[in-house]
Amino acid sequence: MSNLFRTFMGSSTRPWLRNDGSERLFTLKLKGVENPLDPDPYWEANYGGGSAMYDANSKSNTRRLKDALDAHRKLSAEKDQFDFPVEKMLVFSDVVMWLPNKVWSGSSREGGERLYMLSEKLKYRHRTDFGDELYKQRSPHYAIMPLNSLAIDEVVFQFGLGVYLPREEDIRTAEVKVLQQGKEPIALPNWQFFENPNGNERPSTLYAEQHFLLLGNTLSESAIQSPSWFSKKLGYIMVDTHREPNRIYGDDDYITAGKLSSIGDTSFCSFHTLDEENKESLKLVIERHSNQAIINDKGEGASNPKSHVNDTETSRTIEHPTVNAGETVISSDHDDLVSPLAGLTVISSDEDPIFHYRYFLSITGIILPRIAYAGIKYWILHINQQGMPAAKDENSLWMIRGNQHLLEWCEVENKNWQALDITTALPFPTDNPLICRPPVIAKKQYAILLLPQPLASPLSHQNITLGRGEENQISLQLLNRDDSIEWQRATRRKQSMGHLELSAKHLSLSIEGQSMALQQLSSSAPTYLLQDGMISQTLEPKSGSKVKLSSGEEIIVGNYLLQYQREYTHDNKV
Repeated sequence: MSNLFRTFMGSSTRPWLRNDGSERLFTLKLKGVENPLDPDPYWEANYGGGSAMYDANSKSNTRRLKDALDAHRKLSAEKDQFDFPVEKMLVFSDVVMWLPNKVWSGSSREGGERLYMLSEKLKYRHRTDFGDELYKQRSPHYAIMPLNSLAIDEVVFQFGLGVYLPREEDIRTAEVKVLQQGKEPIALPNWQFFENPNGNERPSTLYAEQHFLLLGNTLSESAIQSPSWFSKKLGYIMVDTHREPNRIYGDDDYITAGKLSSIGDTSFCSFHTLDEENKESLKLVIERHSNQAIINDKGEGASNPKSHVNDTETSRTIEHPTVNAGETVISSDHDDLVSPLAGLTVISSDEDPIFHYRYFLSITGIILPRIAYAGIKYWILHINQQGMPAAKDENSLWMIRGNQHLLEWCEVENKNWQALDITTALPFPTDNPLICRPPVIAKKQYAILLLPQPLASPLSHQNITLGRGEENQISLQLLNRDDSIEWQRATRRKQSMGHLELSAKHLSLSIEGQSMALQQLSSSAPTYLLQDGMISQTLEPKSGSKVKLSSGEEIIVGNYLLQYQREYTHDNKV
């Protein structure tokens, strides 16, 4: 598929690893792996793995690493030979592969040949299938890392702008350490490569062509796991070396950037946690190499036009007073040095977040319910050509219907109803089949049908209401077709599938800090809060319960799966 057509139509396999628009980090977790050291089934389902191996996010047994790289690309803005701006969708070349520690250690002790072949075969397939589409034309590069928390039949792949794997020739420009109060600075863990059977390591610091340094405490936040952390929950720190001046951020949900101080070529950027129970602070120590100390991975000095400057001149230190958040500090007076960190802007979450974030509540899926309501023979979901639920008065191509004991599908033209297998990709649309997530409540649900394109509603700091009634600021009308319920006998009732378990006014919503606060208004139907696809809390009818959701968390309201999303407006950070 050409880049032009891909840009116009979207990827041939819709992105599924994350849906917040960020290119920072994509994480593919495969389960049901029979042989963790066999590279072929990881790349493509045609090479093996069968139905036992599946993607933990979509539950699909056909989505493998090639599909993930193809679907989750980097948007590159360029100009053609006529100086016309064009968009290209390029494939990331740096991939971290996490193996169960037992498998990794066993193979390493036996000489590392299996790990070497694993890396080399994946790089070969990556290079062969995406050779002319790689981001910055960097050759495929794989780090093979051990992870204690993985089960013996699980592996994890990560790629994106937040994953930078240094090559042998790449030049280090700064060292990064984590400093906690009362402890010695701790360097970041090294990358483990198997470019030869014996393996080799390179430090995860800052390099001349690196875009981001992304540091977190979970794989969902970062490929670089901090050896010293202070948030009991999630969180990450990001150093953006692509912008001028370079910048450092906390995630502003759990970690916020504090104040900055610099002495010579060393910067200390402080952070503090937003956890209520833990107020411990932490500093990121970034020590830039002077013009005579810029080194590559071999420890060799790199050439520099100012190499004649003597040690006394290059070791001058400039002490900056502690700076308020939001101010830019030039932390070295050697402006012409090769350094990705000539200045840092510290952003504080004390500023009004409306200038830096946009907030959405998105419909991401439709519940396929098991219903036993008196008088209802079937509920019916109409699907249009794009795979979306067809709205009122819109033509549909397919239908799904169900009740307590039966789930079927048919084409609208022939109405030849057939049993629907929700454990695999659905038979429509033919170019991009729909997929389902497992049910949250098996007794009440068959599955959750994922929408090919989430439908987002903006949120504000003002209180708004959500429900099926049109008087709500968020009115859930996607399932309001008059023919979405087939009754046992003739009736004048004007109800649709959208009425099931959904009140006219169901929830009250508002943004508080970086979270979405919601209050149960319904007096007849519950609201379910989800964590990792399971119910973490139920807001009972008439309870008036109030809770807060963080970005990425999900709820079920009626027959809708909704996700709260906070979008980081990067270009507005000044």
